[in-house]
Amino acid sequence: MEKAKILFYTISFLIFRPLSYIIPFRLYIELIKILSFFAAPFFNKRKRIAKNNLFLIQDFSMEQINIALNEGIKSIYTHTLLDFIIDKWSPENSKKYVLIEGKEHLQQALAGGKGVLLTFIHSNTQNVYLPCVGLIEKVYIIAILENLNRFSINSIHDKIREHLWESIRSTKFKYLNKKESVNSKIGSLLKASKIVAISADGLHAGKFFLVPFFNKKIKLPVGFAKLSKLFNAPIVPIFSGFDRKKNLFRVWLGNPIFSQTPKMAAEAFSAQFQEHLKKYPSHWTGWWRMKLVKDEKGEEFFQIYSI
Repeated sequence: MEKAKILFYTISFLIFRPLSYIIPFRLYIELIKILSFFAAPFFNKRKRIAKNNLFLIQDFSMEQINIALNEGIKSIYTHTLLDFIIDKWSPENSKKYVLIEGKEHLQQALAGGKGVLLTFIHSNTQNVYLPCVGLIEKVYIIAILENLNRFSINSIHDKIREHLWESIRSTKFKYLNKKESVNSKIGSLLKASKIVAISADGLHAGKFFLVPFFNKKIKLPVGFAKLSKLFNAPIVPIFSGFDRKKNLFRVWLGNPIFSQTPKMAAEAFSAQFQEHLKKYPSHWTGWWRMKLVKDEKGEEFFQIYSI
């Protein structure tokens, strides 16, 4: 399945990347919307899972749940095609197509001089909002590319990603080899008062906190919260989504999190995540990647998987 996804990504890039140079930006966005609309009917299983998870928002009516569900499902694969135009996020396009709420929160966090952990849950527009925030203050991202030295679909995929990432002027990728420590690299950037983007969805994490999430609990990785405490750097939550009716990308920067313990930081992050989901539930297409499981004591909790 993973190889099929990589093949799909590579073929899509070869087809759609040239179009970003040929057709106007607005038409490219419309093309993405049309293709995503036609892909939506093939996600029936994901739709069922997402619908069950949306019942967590107890104040929502069935009409609100269905609206959020349909909007989210239509946008599931927009991230693949958006990936191919991330270097087109000029200041002009950003002013026209992107609304960032909470810029003052980022400035408040930076004022402490300890750097910032810009912490996100994967969404369908991840490759849009990081470059756009980078137009305010440069964002640093840790990346590991492992397949560049041999010819394969994986290596072609990684070469495409490297090319796209390097073309973004507003973000800076720090590449690591297998021997380098991610924590050490993040620490050096934070000590230099930089913004480091980090995921909180736990696909590759080894240790987790169980924290409140609506009327249940959710499993969040320990790493981002411990790094915050270790380097005394605030966490700024960031979430995003695409408003299909207005052709507008919405980016939401939450209040800086300064916590006494890592678990308190994870709890504060979860609280802001819930706040955003109540306001813009269709922004996060990961509802269908959130699985309810039980621990050894029989207690139920949600596990998030990256899209």
